[in-house]
Amino acid sequence: QDGLSAQYEATDIHNSQRVLIVHLSTEGLYPDHVKEITNNYRRIKSLQSESLVRIHDCRIIRTYHREDIAFICDTHSAKALNEAPKPIRTDILQFFTIAISLAEAVNQLHQTGILLKEINPTTLLLGNGQGQVLINTPLILMASSSPILRRTMNELHDNNFINNVLPYISPEQTGRINRQ
Repeated sequence: QDGLSAQYEATDIHNSQRVLIVHLSTEGLYPDHVKEITNNYRRIKSLQSESLVRIHDCRIIRTYHREDIAFICDTHSAKALNEAPKPIRTDILQFFTIAISLAEAVNQLHQTGILLKEINPTTLLLGNGQGQVLINTPLILMASSSPILRRTMNELHDNNFINNVLPYISPEQTGRINRQ
């Protein structure tokens, strides 16, 4: 749980399946950004990939001040890559297998029109023991609306942001390109 999201485990009463509810705060987002997130959810709902956290449903939670988003997802015991014990050891074959599966998942997302603006150790999940890496689809959807825009000035100077997100943002998003 952080200031922008929280996760809860629950049981779906319709089919008795365990699910993960990811509650995302829309604080700082404009209504059209929230609409973009829900539209992107509709685009990826049918994607089948072992490298994407599967989202079953998207719900709007109306509060007094705003409308937040809740994604109902498959449960998983994966941890964010930045929380993994260091160093992560793997052989070259396993490394390429993971890299190819992630590239295929990114390709599937791009084919649906969703550009991944924040691929970093906080949005990649490391599975337990199998060497599986998952893309945290709910966080990717939230970041797809605007990764920097929704951050407050304090969050931009936060060590977690500086160490885990900023180094992975493309030069086009930060202005670090030579424009001639």
